[in-house]
Amino acid sequence: IYRTIVDKDSTTGDAKFALNEMGKMRFRKQDYAGALAVFQRRIALDPRSGEAYYYIGLCQKELKRYPEALAALQKSAEIDTSRADRFFWLGVLYDQQKSLPEARKAFERMIALDDSSKLASKARAQLGYYLLLEKNWSGATTHLERAVVLDPQFVQAWVWSGRTRGIVRRRWRHIGGRWRWTPASPKRTRA
Repeated sequence: IYRTIVDKDSTTGDAKFALNEMGKMRFRKQDYAGALAVFQRRIALDPRSGEAYYYIGLCQKELKRYPEALAALQKSAEIDTSRADRFFWLGVLYDQQKSLPEARKAFERMIALDDSSKLASKARAQLGYYLLLEKNWSGATTHLERAVVLDPQFVQAWVWSGRTRGIVRRRWRHIGGRWRWTPASPKRTRA
């Protein structure tokens, strides 16, 4: 049905929608080269389609064309400034390119837009990891504990969170009728 709509008149709003859906179907079938061609056609019709740039970036990433993927995702984030997933994948690509300051900014922007999804859990875990590298234990703990709350099955966040807990020697305390995770007293020593 989408093909019929596009063949009839590819410049209409319905045709642009149909092209997006055709591209997403190919993407889900892991036909990244085919999806890329469809989304590039979509961009030719409407160069302000953030979604098309987003999927172009993901297709390029899967095809291991990282510079092109990064450029497409940057364009997508520039157009769709309120879509958290754009910034997440931008952060992933920056991280793969070893551009850690840019990756950090992208992940921070992502959690500013969405701090309740599994992608937010992964972004928080990555930010926590960067803080571990800087030996900012308390900052890392904050991000990693939130990552575990958002996605309790995210094993790497549990591992990194456990590592920070051991470093800063945090422990559970009963405060105000609730159990809370608090820093251990610096005067206490282990026996």
